[in-house]
Amino acid sequence: MPAAECRALFSPEIAPEVLGATAAAIAHGATAEHVPWCAQWLAGLAQVGRLAMTVMMLDRATLGQLRAMFDALEGLAGWKDEGSPSLRATFGVA
Repeated sequence: MPAAECRALFSPEIAPEVLGATAAAIAHGATAEHVPWCAQWLAGLAQVGRLAMTVMMLDRATLGQLRAMFDALEGLAGWKDEGSPSLRATFGVA
């Protein structure tokens, strides 16, 4: 799914279960060549309505999945210096 379609697909908001499952899938399946696509897709997902409210209500397990996803992506390609800090903040795991 193209990043530009995230907002429309997950409107009006993304379910926490979907967010957690997506984070787990990316953390376990991404390779270094996937990092640019993941970064772009996560930026698209950050545009989903009510994301900030959803993130504020996430349980520890889901936040752990998001943290693990960012850790995995950063470990693959040194992404931490490029776009990761702002996306980490958007997803509540800065």
